Amino acid sequence: MGAAHAQVMSVKPTPAAEYDIAQAAQDLAKSQSRPITLALLLAAVFFTALGIRNLFEPNYPMAASCLVSACIGAIYARAFSRGLPRPMSDLTLTLVALTILILATRERGMTGLIWAYPLILFFHLVAVPRYALFFNIAAIFVSSSMAWIFIDSGAAYRVVVTLTVITALILIYTKILRMQQLQQGEQRRRLDLLLRCSNIGGYEWDAATGRAEFSPRLKEMLGYEDDADFRAQTLESITHADDQFRVREAFSTLTSGIALPGSVRQSQSIDFRMLRKDGESLWVHVDAIVIAGADGRPSKFIASFLDITPLKSAEASTLAALARQQELNELRTRFVAMTSHEFRTPLAAILSSAELLRYYGERMPTEEKGAVLATIGNGVERMTHMLDRILLISKAEAKMLEFKPLPINLRDVCLSVVEGVRLQQPDSTCRIVTDFSIDDSPAAFDEKLLRHIFDNLLSNALKYSPQGGEVRFSIRRDGERMRFEVADDGIGIPEEDLPDLFNTFHRGRNVGEIKGTGLGLSIVKSSVELHNGSIDVISKPGEGTRFIVLL
Repeated sequence: MGAAHAQVMSVKPTPAAEYDIAQAAQDLAKSQSRPITLALLLAAVFFTALGIRNLFEPNYPMAASCLVSACIGAIYARAFSRGLPRPMSDLTLTLVALTILILATRERGMTGLIWAYPLILFFHLVAVPRYALFFNIAAIFVSSSMAWIFIDSGAAYRVVVTLTVITALILIYTKILRMQQLQQGEQRRRLDLLLRCSNIGGYEWDAATGRAEFSPRLKEMLGYEDDADFRAQTLESITHADDQFRVREAFSTLTSGIALPGSVRQSQSIDFRMLRKDGESLWVHVDAIVIAGADGRPSKFIASFLDITPLKSAEASTLAALARQQELNELRTRFVAMTSHEFRTPLAAILSSAELLRYYGERMPTEEKGAVLATIGNGVERMTHMLDRILLISKAEAKMLEFKPLPINLRDVCLSVVEGVRLQQPDSTCRIVTDFSIDDSPAAFDEKLLRHIFDNLLSNALKYSPQGGEVRFSIRRDGERMRFEVADDGIGIPEEDLPDLFNTFHRGRNVGEIKGTGLGLSIVKSSVELHNGSIDVISKPGEGTRFIVLL
């Protein structure tokens, strides 16, 4: 990973600028920070040497003035080179500068007046306009007055003219520079507004200053309203931990190597997650460019961040819907195959029985004829039962199931369901054990839905216990509700099937060759919900299953 990339990822942002006249003055000083820093360092060295010379003369007032000037120059040079706030207020600096100018003029005459020229330029670069203008007027007045007092009126006139012309030239020069700064600020404001409207944030890193700047829109996207909270952040710190490696690789490739001076390289677009202040993730689409400097190395890194969180959410929802639709299609296909088989079996029995009666009915004994007719009746009843279940689940999905609770004898209805299930599966080796700890007082339930619930649960318990064992059916009062439990020692349900257990057409992956349509438990859940009840299941493969119904 290149050094430029490491700086891009780890550098902290600088505060956002508000562009006005005062800010333009500060930006002007920032834009000229390198030559100003160099000039201030040279001035500090010169004044230090001059102060030492005055100490040996000895001229202690001038020595003190020189040393104070050297200290101020060194302090301001450090502030400019590091981008720190100004170490002194403009008013304090004005008073100190005027004091030094008066002292230098008094001690050195016309030589001391030369100090006014660099001070005027310095003030126009580092101070806000009103203080710079105030110092100009004060410097002209002080210099001309000192020239009048210590030299003559002609010298005072020449000082006034010279300083006025110099001040006018400096004002024109700094005015042009400040107008450029204001125009750049206005362009930046317009760009920020455009980016804000397009929901795009920006990031810029400058190799010359080592500073990074996050646009106001990007800060808003990340939930940072206060600059103070954001200054401790870096591009890497606000990137999701799971995506940091991808981002490093992408930006490292872009910022590594040497290119032609002034050339622009663009990265491949990358989507990754950023961390908001509240800890939530924000998906962004990022395009980045690197501008090569005079030495071919990266001098600027600029990236745009487009908020695509809604698109990612929509994409995830679409993929989930497609997966669900695919699953439903597979389940429907399996359901059609199963129901075709379920219908084909009784239809084959009905057809063969009808053929027996057609060709051999007159010669068949009465008992045998009755058995054939019973086969036909059972087949019709089986098909009718299946059609009823399909119709019932269709009504349940359409929210059209009827719910008509009436007082019933709960014990008698449940015993009737148990007997019906035993008759439906006469070949089962399971033994149904009942424990009804209730009295015979009437209870308000929808009998039809109640039969659907426990007919399905008990039938499943027998069907999925091919090795035999006990099926336990218990009822007891639980506060104001009735608690029903159906438990078996059968094949159980895999844990991964439990979340979809009550979905239409769903069947466990361990059912093997056991026949079924995947409709029963969906009907059970709909019937329970109409009673404002709940159903829970506890199961482990190979250890059996227990359904708990509260109505």
